[in-house]
Amino acid sequence: MTARPVVPPDELESIDLADPRLHAERELGELWRYLGEARPFYYQQPRGPRPGFWVITRYADAMSVYKDKEHFTTERGNALASLLTGGDSASRIMMAVTDGAQHTQFRNLLMKAFSPRRLAVTRESVRRTVDQLIAVAAEKDECDFVRDVSATSWTCPTRTAATCSA
Repeated sequence: MTARPVVPPDELESIDLADPRLHAERELGELWRYLGEARPFYYQQPRGPRPGFWVITRYADAMSVYKDKEHFTTERGNALASLLTGGDSASRIMMAVTDGAQHTQFRNLLMKAFSPRRLAVTRESVRRTVDQLIAVAAEKDECDFVRDVSATSWTCPTRTAATCSA
């Protein structure tokens, strides 16, 4: 396998860090080390139709940005691909791309659904279903686990030969 050519730091201003081909075809380790050491907050200027964006290369800095909801937002998207195409269509609809009070409301709704009390009910339901599927499969002379017990059988938790088909 041929080694990928290295991107030296002096090429930084001429390359497009959002270009997937760059990441597939070139070795960027030296460039990322340079950014982390010398330019941990680097602004990639717009390239063609793509808008510019910030590159934050140190973990502690990235965590500071992540936690600073007063100055930074995820509401236009949280993946570079969606940001570069004008934003995420799920903005302010899905929790991952919502900030502030609306994010807190979404989180509080989900916290109720994942409370220990609610999960206990779900856990018991899953346990009963699995026990039933295994009991029915064990009564047979032979069993195809995928067909008789796996998730494909979950559409019929009271599965018997007379009531369900695989």
